[in-house]
Order: sequence, then structure tokens, then C-alpha cells
Amino acid sequence: MSARYGCIDVGTTSVKLAVYDEDLNVVHFEAVDTHVGEDGSHDPNQLLSCVRHLILKAKELGAKSVGLATYRASMVAWNSGGQPVSGVLTWLSPKSAHTYRRLPPHVRLLGRIPPLNLVISAYSPALRYLTLWEEIRERRGGVGDTMIWTLESFIVYALTHRYVGDATNAAMTGFVNPANFKPISTVTAFLGVKPELPEIVDNTAYIGDYQGVQIKALAADQQAACVGDACLAEGLVKITNGTGTFVDVVCEGYRRVGGLIPLVVAKHGGTVIRGVEGYLPTSGLAVDFLRRIGVVTHYSDLDAPLEGDVVFIPALAGLQLPSKPWVRGVISNLGLTSSRSALITALLKSIAFHVKMVVDRSGIPVKAVRANGKLSKSDGLLRLISACLGVPVERQTDVEATLRGLALLQMVGEGKMSFQELERTRRAVEIIRGDGLHISREEYDKWVSLLQSLKS
Repeated sequence: MSARYGCIDVGTTSVKLAVYDEDLNVVHFEAVDTHVGEDGSHDPNQLLSCVRHLILKAKELGAKSVGLATYRASMVAWNSGGQPVSGVLTWLSPKSAHTYRRLPPHVRLLGRIPPLNLVISAYSPALRYLTLWEEIRERRGGVGDTMIWTLESFIVYALTHRYVGDATNAAMTGFVNPANFKPISTVTAFLGVKPELPEIVDNTAYIGDYQGVQIKALAADQQAACVGDACLAEGLVKITNGTGTFVDVVCEGYRRVGGLIPLVVAKHGGTVIRGVEGYLPTSGLAVDFLRRIGVVTHYSDLDAPLEGDVVFIPALAGLQLPSKPWVRGVISNLGLTSSRSALITALLKSIAFHVKMVVDRSGIPVKAVRANGKLSKSDGLLRLISACLGVPVERQTDVEATLRGLALLQMVGEGKMSFQELERTRRAVEIIRGDGLHISREEYDKWVSLLQSLKS
């Protein structure tokens, strides 16, 4: 039997396992639903239990190693024994916003100046860290042996008792400079914290063993998806349409531009792939909202003909770009004759316009656009994105790019292939074109104008 690779993706609503063979055929797939509390936190013990179960399932199916991806920008606290002492503060938690309001006025003022505006903001990972740091200090009289860091770091510590964080996650915390992986003393000074940073490891590093299974890849979910779609060269654009819509544009070297987040896409040895990102946090959740109220009855409704001139800004939990964390969703131009299809069209156009805005702000000429994630199964959405960008959108039949990326990272770590060779792993690629759809510049400009007018 050929080598098999276990791949586990810890997401907001589920934990998924895929087992791949060496030819990237899916041998097994399953998902375990998880629950986010009303306060926007996850139970770390539940997530850890899921991961342990799925590692053993992968072992049962012949996998000798696993890779782990987690959702990003979230913090959790645990003790030296590996037991959590807090919930996981996810991007849905309002706690960090309350912490932000308590910051001294001069710190909030400085936090409006780029690039600090990406770090000292209401829903940033650094503010989630500060929230937990204050809670632990108040509850225990001090931080002591408590570790506070990102979700993948907690899971790995609980499995192996090794305190590490991968390069892609660490670079998004606000405490580690994505340009050189050194601590950012300015941020810690402004926030008044002294984080104990983990050892920062490559995404292809061997981490340790759990129950005889090697942990051999570690990455943030969106960056693993870039690897899964072989988006590792400048000008390649990866779009993940899942819970939210995440647009990653690969660039040559470190870049800070247009309010976008500088990314480490992947790190292996001396090779660091970089990019920039903008995202719409709740696009997929907006589809779920339309399903709950009966506007969308089936996902095939998303492929119906375009209709109407309603505008729908799906900011159900704020906006990252432009930075308006307090804004909530808006439906505009709704009339007596507006139909269900008009609302669906408005949502899909808003997602496509947001993708265009991110790509335009990056200033990087587009070579190819690749889409993945459950919502990318909608031809209607991808046609709109293609029409807005003026280039075709590529979609592999297997839209689980994060899981596939973890398998590829394990293979790269074993020396079976290089980053440059990942392009040949793409298969069953569909080309979606927006031919025949006319999206006027005026319509896009009106959408941007509404977006900018929203008060946060």
C-alpha cells in the first residue's frame, strides 16, 4: 500500500479529516460538527477531543503522519500540563472589542496609524491575547506558567508537550513581524503585555508523535488552502468561499499595501512564500442567514439568473476591508417589487465586488484566479467574480483545498516534491468564465461608495 497522509482541518463549525494516498486520491473523509458558544468562544477540550479521535482514525486507515490546520486569529490559554484555562476566543467573540474600548486614548489613537491599525484593533489577535491575559491575571493573581497563544499551538502542546507555533499563524498575531519573524516590541509595550513566544517552526516541520502518528505539517487554514491550490507564485490569487470569503494574492517579498494583511503563505527551510490578504468575514454565514429566512431554499438558487438592483453588504460581524469592525449588514434599494432572486443577486455581487476590491488594492497583476471552499461550488458566484476581474476562475473538483494543502505540505517535508512542483498536482480543473455578464464600473463604484459611507 502506498503512503497515506492524514489531514485535519479545525474550522469554526466543524473539524474535518481527509486521508489521501500518494496520488492525492481521497481515501476517506469525515467531519465532526462543533459548537460556538453565544459568547463567540469554542470549547478547547471539544476541539482537542475531535483532533485526537481523528488522528486515531487516520492511523486506523493506514496514515503514519498527519498535518493540522486551524482557523486563525484566535487565542486560547492553557497551563503547563496542557489543560486549557480559557475558552478559545474566536473571531466571533465580542470580548476583545470590550477590551479595546478600555485601552488608553493615546493607544487607540496610535492604533489608527498604519501598520498598527492592523494590530491594535477591536477584533485583532493581539487584543484577544490582551483579553485573556487580563482575565488570567485577575482570576489567578498573575499569569504564572500559563501559556496564551494560537489554537494550533495549544493543540500541539496538548498532544506532544512541545510549545511551538507555525510561521503562518505566528505572523498574523501582531506580536511577530511577518517580514523577519522577530518579536514586535512596540506592540507589547503599547498593550503592556509580555507574551512568551513559542518556537516558530516551518509549515513542513516534524513536530512530534501522538499515539505512534507523526505530526508533520502545521499551518493556518487559508494558507494551507493556498498550498492546496498551488498558489505560490506572484500574481496567483486564491479565493476561499466558506464561512467568509478570503482573498489571498501572492507577491514577491514582504508587502504592506492598501489596508491588506501581510501574509506568510508558506515556509519551508530557507523558502518563504509571501502574500497579502483581504477578507469578508461572513459571506457564507450570510447565505445561511438567507436560508434561515426562506430566501434561499437550496444552494442551486445561487445559480439563478441575475436580477434587480438591490445592494446587500453582508457585514454580519463587521468588516475587515475597509476596517469597520462595528458595522453590521445593510440591505439597500429594496423596493415593493424586489424578489428573492434580487436579494440573492445582491449578495453574490457584493462578494464578487469585494474580491475585486482586494485584488485592485494589491496592485499585483493577476496571472490566474483559483477558487475553493463549499460556496465556490456555485457557478453563479464564480461567473460574477470572473466578470469583475476580467479573467477566468479555476476550480478543482475537490474544493477542500485546505485538507489537500496539508497532504502536499507533508510530501514537501518528506522531500517528495518542492513548492515549484505543486502545479502538476492540480487535477480535474474547471474553468468558469463571466462571458456575457456585464458589470458596469458605475455599479461597482456605487457599491464602494455605500461601503465607505457605513459608520463604524
